[in-house]
Amino acid sequence: MSEQANPSPQERPEIRKFKSEYADAMSKARISEEHTATQGWQDLYGDHRESIRKQQIEISDRLKAMSETVRVRLFTEDEEKEIGELKKKACEIRSSDD
Repeated sequence: MSEQANPSPQERPEIRKFKSEYADAMSKARISEEHTATQGWQDLYGDHRESIRKQQIEISDRLKAMSETVRVRLFTEDEEKEIGELKKKACEIRSSDD
């Protein structure tokens, strides 16, 4: 259901194609806007953002504690592994937020 106006015979095919695709994309965007404007959707998104923020704080706190450790001594093998696990967790959080 495109909202395309009658194309001018002088318009290049690329312009007509762009206008048609743009109108379709805008139509889909309006539908998405309507679907996500509900209170339930907003609550779900808010819970998701809160969960991500808590996980970020946990990672930050642990890295801060580890930075104090490395001032005093080198990391143990287990602590080095934990750094890798924290990196994986941070990547997962970032992916879930896309």
